[in-house]
Amino acid sequence: PGAAVAAPEASADAPPGLAALRMGEVPPWAFFGCSFNAVMLIAGDLIDLVFAAKLGLSPLAASGLASTLAAAGGVSVLQLLPGVLDMPDRVREPEAWRAKIQGRLAGLFMGFALGLFPIFWPEEWRLWKKGAASVAQRRRAPITAEEQAVAQKCTEEFPTAVTGPALEDAVYRALAAKGWNADNTLFAHASCPDEVNYDDDADLANLLCTRWGKRFRLGGLAGMSFSGNTGWGAFSAHTPKDGKIFILYGPHVGLGNSGAFSKIRRHGQAHDSTCCGAAVAAYNDTKAPTGEDWVGDMEQIALTKLLAPYRKKIAADPEPMKALAY
Repeated sequence: PGAAVAAPEASADAPPGLAALRMGEVPPWAFFGCSFNAVMLIAGDLIDLVFAAKLGLSPLAASGLASTLAAAGGVSVLQLLPGVLDMPDRVREPEAWRAKIQGRLAGLFMGFALGLFPIFWPEEWRLWKKGAASVAQRRRAPITAEEQAVAQKCTEEFPTAVTGPALEDAVYRALAAKGWNADNTLFAHASCPDEVNYDDDADLANLLCTRWGKRFRLGGLAGMSFSGNTGWGAFSAHTPKDGKIFILYGPHVGLGNSGAFSKIRRHGQAHDSTCCGAAVAAYNDTKAPTGEDWVGDMEQIALTKLLAPYRKKIAADPEPMKALAY
């Protein structure tokens, strides 16, 4: 009756305590959360390029699809880790079930926070280059035989021409090597307001604006800087302290489906129209208005006067409309 009863020894196979269950869930789910956020941030530009450009999706839809794929891939990896996805029966072991849920949530929140580290990386550390490649393009219909012929003629007539994305990338690499970036550089351009210069995200002026973050518009019809001394003064005053200026300027020339220079087949039209229309009009106009008429069409009148000394030289060229651009 007076004998002491010895306490049973703890079994080596006894289930872990609630704290151990909770802490055991943190590392794998923290790894999942960190990897998910980091991959989405680092590969953000590449994801936009692949999903938005190739599938014709909006940036929001592309992000949603990419998140779904990344989450599915992460869960698939967790499946390979023994016991990570195992859960106790919620009815028979409610406390153990809650402990594991709490551990998973704590791990996810911790991982998501740690996975934000790419935000603090320099831009050049991003997995995919910003600018040309990061722009979501509209999904295009297959190129027609007429468009193929135009592209071939463009290559023949302008053998040194390059595409906007290729030129933008080459320029960026050269300037970045000299320390130019979006924080110390102000981009300005004088290019014709013709919609064909801006109706595609891969147009050069749009790419440069995407790259450098902002733009100052200097003008003007046919690519002339009609903002004048006032515009140039404002532009220089807006430049970052000890910063740099990047200027794009020049005219544009179309190549129509008929193969004619200074023509282009615009979206929604069944025939070619002039491009650049202002330059062609200035070339064809032999007499500029005088007196007070300049107020109603000041840029075109100025362009006509500026082009007048070169009219004979342009007319003597075998391809006047091609020479007009130069």
